[in-house]
Amino acid sequence: MQRTREQELVKRIADQYGPVIDLRKTPGVLIEILREYGPTIDQLLNDGSGGGGGGPGVSSIAIAGPGSGTVTREDLMRVILELRQEIMKLAERVSRGG
Repeated sequence: MQRTREQELVKRIADQYGPVIDLRKTPGVLIEILREYGPTIDQLLNDGSGGGGGGPGVSSIAIAGPGSGTVTREDLMRVILELRQEIMKLAERVSRGG
């Protein structure tokens, strides 16, 4: 079931943004994807295994989000790197078939 949801998510993102994303040419695409699909990705990654950067059920964005004061460039880069790692793990799981 989890794999099917992951495959559906990857298909939706590929349909909208194309099968290949060059982040050097269009780095803003990653931010758009995370804004639009972040909650879904977070839900898939935090299925009780505690895969998120802030522990089970805690969105990486929530760690440095509004309400915690001024968000610095370092905060943003840290969250982006954490999300990149999570997306890479998700892509690896999808490519392995589960």
